[in-house]
Amino acid sequence: MKVSYNWLQTYFDTTLPSPEEVGEKLTFHAFEIEGIEKVGGDSVIDVDVLPNRAHDCLSHRGIAKELSVILEIPLKEDVFRVEENELPRSKRLTLTVEDEILCKRHTAVLITGVTVGESPEWLRARLESMGQRSINNIVDATNYVMFNIGQPIHAFDADRFKEEDDTIGIAIRQARKGEEITLLGESEVRTLDKETLVLADIHNDTPLDVAGIKGGVAAELDEYTTSIVVSAANFNQTNIRKTSQKLKLRTDASTRFENGLAPDITYHGLTQVVKLIQELAGGNVEGYVDEYPQRKSITYKIGVSIEDVNKLLGTDITGADIEHILSRFGFTYEKVNPIKKVLELAPTLKGASYKYSASISYDAPHIFDCSSFIGYVFSQAGIALPRMVIDQYVYGEEINEDDLQPGDLVFSRSNPETRKEYKFKFLANGETLTHFGPQTESQEFLSGTKVDGGVSHNGIYLGDGRVIHASESMGVTTEKIKESGYFNDVVGYRRMVSVADNERYVVEIPFERLDLHAHTSFLTSGNKEDLIEEIGRIYGYENIGEDIPKKDSEVPIHRKYYYAEKVREFLTSQGFTEVYTYSLRDRGELEIENPLASDKNFVRSTLREGIKESVVLNEKNVPVLGLDIIKVFEIGNVYVSGEECTMVCLGINKNNVGDILNLLEDDLQIKIKEGVGHTEVLASEKDTKEFHIIEFNLDVVLTSLPEPKEYDVRPEEKTFSYKPFSLYPAVLRDIAVWVPDNLSGDDVLTLITKEAGELLIQSSLFDEYRKDGRVSYAFKLVFQSQEKTLSDEEVNEIMEKIANNLNARDGFEVR
Repeated sequence: MKVSYNWLQTYFDTTLPSPEEVGEKLTFHAFEIEGIEKVGGDSVIDVDVLPNRAHDCLSHRGIAKELSVILEIPLKEDVFRVEENELPRSKRLTLTVEDEILCKRHTAVLITGVTVGESPEWLRARLESMGQRSINNIVDATNYVMFNIGQPIHAFDADRFKEEDDTIGIAIRQARKGEEITLLGESEVRTLDKETLVLADIHNDTPLDVAGIKGGVAAELDEYTTSIVVSAANFNQTNIRKTSQKLKLRTDASTRFENGLAPDITYHGLTQVVKLIQELAGGNVEGYVDEYPQRKSITYKIGVSIEDVNKLLGTDITGADIEHILSRFGFTYEKVNPIKKVLELAPTLKGASYKYSASISYDAPHIFDCSSFIGYVFSQAGIALPRMVIDQYVYGEEINEDDLQPGDLVFSRSNPETRKEYKFKFLANGETLTHFGPQTESQEFLSGTKVDGGVSHNGIYLGDGRVIHASESMGVTTEKIKESGYFNDVVGYRRMVSVADNERYVVEIPFERLDLHAHTSFLTSGNKEDLIEEIGRIYGYENIGEDIPKKDSEVPIHRKYYYAEKVREFLTSQGFTEVYTYSLRDRGELEIENPLASDKNFVRSTLREGIKESVVLNEKNVPVLGLDIIKVFEIGNVYVSGEECTMVCLGINKNNVGDILNLLEDDLQIKIKEGVGHTEVLASEKDTKEFHIIEFNLDVVLTSLPEPKEYDVRPEEKTFSYKPFSLYPAVLRDIAVWVPDNLSGDDVLTLITKEAGELLIQSSLFDEYRKDGRVSYAFKLVFQSQEKTLSDEEVNEIMEKIANNLNARDGFEVR
């Protein structure tokens, strides 16, 4: 996002550092900077805002807030934290929302008596710094607010709506199949489908706008406009992204919606734009309408302890440091003991009403079902639990009745004779789960985990045999477990947090920070790891030491991994090269339901096929590799005899088989015998060599090997250089030369390589013959280019150069 330095400065009374220093601070604590450009008397900083922060930082307010935290300078005023005077309610404007999942909130205001004209210079300059051209004072005002706080807004000409009974209105609905609309700045008509969300005139059912993307010409503003309807909404990000891709139309508005926005920003955007329009174009506010079907009733919270922070970051941050950083963010927090908080809060909710599938976010703290009551109470203590009773049962630590302590959970199931149908609606996506009686299978936390007999109810143990729970007949109430009809059949007991758990900070998360909300729908509060990351980046990653974190406990040695590494180290020390081959083959025991290709429709049952292919391939490249023999191996899993096991497979020249088998037995006590290994012979293409393929089952071998006591200390790592292999074929040449008897083959080879140049990639002596005081050496030369296929003429020219140079020397004669 392009950010105006002058615009940012309006958020602070304190003078900001230079644009370059601002860019540096953002880079080290928040976002990378793509560049800084001078535009007139301003500097425009190109900030690379990642998707996880696009919901609040694709705006000047978001970047200013980041700078406020990083630089420790207060904002002059934060629009999201200021209570605005509520606009008057409209008597003429009506709104309808067809699907509350696709549109979480829609606000609109009717303003009469406006004058459309040019924008003032300051507004034109700010929009131009964003790469926007000025249109008129009203449209510019909507664009300004979008770039200022991130909320897209659209203005319609109110006189172009059809009016009935002195009312006009907007419906947000899915388009009819084949419905048409002409968008602003376009001459061609767009044909919509039923997946596209539109804003339509209620009284004539005409689409006015493709929701969240671009307005239409049907209610376009012009110089004669005197009354306007200004709309600010919150749309489903997935729907906007798919519609934008389908229409091949990406706008500043769609970019913000498809990354997700908090519904609470909507009203702030509306009040901001109304204030600006009245300053620029005059007018009177007739009133506004706010459709917000799923307004949250509680503040989002995350719990984190000092130990959590230091364990994850590897630091020694103190409580004072954490509190200071939380204050810089403006986060409100409370320091609590989790169990103490649970036991204090739960009794205060006695008398709250009951509703099956009550929502923690939207119904608490006045309406609960049994599991939402549990989830809410623990979330206020900074403990994130799954939402459903079956998932809470699977999530918790199993304990015995004798170990039951205050704050633990008691789970029960209903009488089979009273079982009935239950429906649970997920507000995030509108899906409904139907089940009968007790829930028998985890739905979200560990989906598919079954519980024999199922679970249908739970409560918080208070001590002295008492439990507090939300019941269908009494709401939230306290009872003796043995006297309660809801706990006739106790399934088990679970501990959600240790009684000895240290104090933690329960932090209230501002509505705009969606990145700190739970990424999984089953959690009742946010992920503490995300909050710890915020603490870490402001604390400064440069302040985090390089010490290896201490182990909480001794980690047991993984037996198979240990011996697989021993085999790997042994084979590489013997000159073997490890290869990785395809695990999907054209035959095997386990067939894949949706294969990637016709020759990869089975899980491999052996490593031998892959090793054979590797041997053949490498044999063809022996001259290029500069090897005398091929030795390759692979360690990998296969599926054989109905189970998965780990195999080791070697490909080796016939002459070296016995030595390797003896060394395997001597060094690792691995003996290839009947029932453990499999061997076969692979003939080379020229039938001049034989390769043995040896495969053995590491799982079987492990049964006869001793238990490892500790991991071996790794040898010091060696330094390797890497050069990419050529994609072009190699050319082979032989040369033999008589030389004086006192010269070695290496001496002659040095002369040859010097004349051959960079195209010579491999050279080796393969024959030596002595006669009459002279010696003849024969060399194999391999030429290859990184850039092209070498021609015979090019290689012959090099060979001629080599021969001429050798023949010119005393006592030398090329044969």
